[in-house]
Amino acid sequence: MKRAGALILVLSIVLGTASTVFAKKHDMQYWHTDGITYKIDKDWKVTFGEEGYLNDTASHAWYQELDLGVVYSDIAKWLDVSLNYKYSITEIKNRWFRQDRPHINATLKYTIKGFNISDRNRIEYRIKENAEETWYYRNLLTVKFPFKFTAKEIQPYIADEILVDFDRRQLSENRGYAGFTFKIAKNLSADVYYMKWRVKPASISYSDIVGTRFNYSF
Repeated sequence: MKRAGALILVLSIVLGTASTVFAKKHDMQYWHTDGITYKIDKDWKVTFGEEGYLNDTASHAWYQELDLGVVYSDIAKWLDVSLNYKYSITEIKNRWFRQDRPHINATLKYTIKGFNISDRNRIEYRIKENAEETWYYRNLLTVKFPFKFTAKEIQPYIADEILVDFDRRQLSENRGYAGFTFKIAKNLSADVYYMKWRVKPASISYSDIVGTRFNYSF
């Protein structure tokens, strides 16, 4: 009970702070991800994912992506590296535009007093159909709490991701997460989360995101 109470307090602080910081244009969205992970051997695996976003109170599809990657885990126990290619389409003013996004990732993994911490660093090159090509740096920091509930291994976490636009030399996005992962079956896992998504172009806008992820591994 003490652990559950502490978790509720932490999540309330995180989400409450996010609500006061993000304060202009608002939208409610639903994001969904379906992924497959194929383990070639103990050091190599292939990943494939499909992701879609719905805005206008989760009623209108406006973004879709496919991502294929190769992950290598034998450089060090605390490090995974991957090379990926992402294809995406985005609706802008009733027109769909494509992007090609090759990206390289280095993910640091460590444990502090039972908390599992993942620090993913990504360099992403965006080849845009409707704009100039750009480089982005993305950092996703995830902290999983040191306990699990029930036979489904429900494990809460919090996370924060920043996106830096190298060309504009500014922070372009911030995503704050609170959620939990769990097992559906032996090879099928799931993730349910709530996110505050802050975007900073000329003016600041934000969205409340409810998201789900499913991943099948074999």
